Amino acid sequence: MNPPKKDPYQIPTIMLDNASKSAYSIFNPNDWIGNSKSIIVSTAAQYSLLEYQANKLPSLVQHSQKMCELRFRELCDQWEKAPWDVNKCDYLVEVPEFHLNIQAYLATIKVFLDLIVQLISSEGIVNTAIQGFHKKGEVIGGRILNILENNAKQEKSETAHKLLKFIDGQKNSWIDQAVNVRDLLVHPNEGMLQVMFRLEIGQRNGKLKLRQMLQPSLAGLQFDQYAQITLMQVEYFSKNFLEILKAA
Repeated sequence: MNPPKKDPYQIPTIMLDNASKSAYSIFNPNDWIGNSKSIIVSTAAQYSLLEYQANKLPSLVQHSQKMCELRFRELCDQWEKAPWDVNKCDYLVEVPEFHLNIQAYLATIKVFLDLIVQLISSEGIVNTAIQGFHKKGEVIGGRILNILENNAKQEKSETAHKLLKFIDGQKNSWIDQAVNVRDLLVHPNEGMLQVMFRLEIGQRNGKLKLRQMLQPSLAGLQFDQYAQITLMQVEYFSKNFLEILKAA
């Protein structure tokens, strides 16, 4: 990271990547003051990363498919030297770049949530400082829900109730699932979970045949589809969350 210059009279001039433009149309720093302004800038950066990662996935899928075809040809070479019972094996192809992108996407969602909820305290909705979207027991975001329910400022109680209801609904819709999968990747209970492509292989006329390449999936969706849908959910969450705060 480049540390900021200390000259207070210099104006930060940021040359945005194309993936960041929509983020700053939602998270406009000029609409906020005080600590909220810096939180908005940081949240916009995380939103931009989500969009960049989601947009990169289609090309990563194509790259991964080429890697699968290469690994299948290598498998065929081994088959010709010493055939085996094809049905006794589960054929998985490791593509580190795809695995890394999935892990980064889910981790970025968590960082995004950790940042955006800090606006609840910076905007003076509650009496307690909020550091992130943390669990209370096994409940994802449980600390936030508890604070909104029990530590709201009297004059902001209506806003706190709206935020509580909105966040709870979004948890059930997509947040809990995304955070749970992220936790599984980052904090595995038993060994390291591998994200791989699966090859369905058969045999015809004494040769191996690649029937299908299966992309890693989540919630019944291929991950590139899941990422696009989740990105739309993050956009909806962001716009409505900020709208509630601005109306306070």
